[in-house]
Amino acid sequence: MSNQYSNFRKKPNYEFIKTGEVFESLLNDFENPKPPEMPTGIVKLDNIIGGFHRGHLTIIAGRPGAGKTSLAAQFSFSLAKKGFKVFFFSLEMSKKEIIQRLISNECEVEHDIFQKGGYLNYEQKNRIQEARRLFDE
Repeated sequence: MSNQYSNFRKKPNYEFIKTGEVFESLLNDFENPKPPEMPTGIVKLDNIIGGFHRGHLTIIAGRPGAGKTSLAAQFSFSLAKKGFKVFFFSLEMSKKEIIQRLISNECEVEHDIFQKGGYLNYEQKNRIQEARRLFDE
């Protein structure tokens, strides 16, 4: 029978490195910048924060109604379109509301049309049909 705490008893595996090696690696990164591994989908934001990074926690904060969930959904959709596996959930919005906002952003259709109902012109209908193919993938 294995003990679930056996890993805690093992001695840590320390690796000693010279700071000069790390410094050289950092200089190389400055001289040869790479595109973000996981881009946000907003170029200006990627230029500032360098996209999302594996193992990092990203917090989106703001006042109620400021669009935090919509922004997070848009980030998730952008990553999914690039082939990343994404799990998204919200305690504030229903799945229908999230999809409506994603369609609105992707198709450049005002969000109010979905909430209040309204007329979609031919071009808007075509953009929504094209977006549906993205969501089906």
